[in-house]
Amino acid sequence: IEQVVDLLDIAKLESDSLEVHYSRVDAAQVVRMLAANFDSLAEHRRITLKLTAPETLLADVDDEKFQRVLLNLFSNAFKFTPALGGIDIVLALDGNDMVIRISDSGPGIPEQSRNAVFERFQQLEGTSGTYGGTGLGLSIVREFVALHHGSVWIEDSRLGGACFVIRQPIHAPEGASVSHRLIEAMRDPALVFLAELHDRLQDTTSETRRDSHGGLVLVVDDNADMRSHLLSILAPHHRIEMAVNGRDGLERIAELLPDLVISDVMMPIMNGDEMARRMLEDPRTRDIPLLMLTAKMDDALKVTLLREGVRDYLSKPFSADELAAKAARLISERRRILADSAVMIDRLAKSNQDLERFAYATAHDLK
Repeated sequence: IEQVVDLLDIAKLESDSLEVHYSRVDAAQVVRMLAANFDSLAEHRRITLKLTAPETLLADVDDEKFQRVLLNLFSNAFKFTPALGGIDIVLALDGNDMVIRISDSGPGIPEQSRNAVFERFQQLEGTSGTYGGTGLGLSIVREFVALHHGSVWIEDSRLGGACFVIRQPIHAPEGASVSHRLIEAMRDPALVFLAELHDRLQDTTSETRRDSHGGLVLVVDDNADMRSHLLSILAPHHRIEMAVNGRDGLERIAELLPDLVISDVMMPIMNGDEMARRMLEDPRTRDIPLLMLTAKMDDALKVTLLREGVRDYLSKPFSADELAAKAARLISERRRILADSAVMIDRLAKSNQDLERFAYATAHDLK
């Protein structure tokens, strides 16, 4: 899917039809929550992942394209960093520019080849893989950064591998329209956004509109940045509730009976696997769809999750569009099943009424 999206974006770039939709975002918060996608993978491969960023760094970016750039570079770093290696992510403000450095302890890139990895459909073989993947990822990075009037290049990493550097302005070009919706949503996400969301949900018109298309989604994740990230993706279309581990999640599921549960696998106290097993054992919750998020997704884990009642899964890092699409599909499927069940119950009730009338009439005739 991502390769198809890349190809479509390349086609739009070639036709000059790809637009930049600026939003004011907290770039530091975006970097933190995207890096959180890789925490489980770093732990599994015993890679030291270090993130250095200011508490807040406001910037005007196309949020979807900015996230695509970061996820491409983060994924690239993990692809080439061996087990027990290290990855450093640094975000800093330099005048009116933000500078992002992603350093790894992988094999590095020879100086004479550094421009080539950004060319479309060009790949460079390394000791542990191919830089550029399908030959589009790093090309998309350069194109998207250029759309923001920035630049990207490669240096030697102090960790021994490659260091990808992005420099781009924090202000949109003069005259460009900038939305402030995202920064309002991300300011202290654990408190302010939930409060504002709750207030909006009190509006009957908004509630009716939201319920007619979306549903009640319970997010279960111990990482606050990841909860914030999921909230920003799902809140425009669904009612969102939160839980911080599997045990907390089971309590909220029994209380709320949500339309969908989205959960991480690796959590303290009770992990997502155990929560899924207990949901399957409980007649009240066994039919609630569960979408699992995990950084480690091999065939054995897929089989295990599906056997434990997980309806679908997403590998980290995932795209916002893919998450939103899967959530909408699972909620729609659940509502269709509930609607079919309601029709069946109505039919059974009608059949019982007809049977009772027939029995009454028969008994009356016998008298």
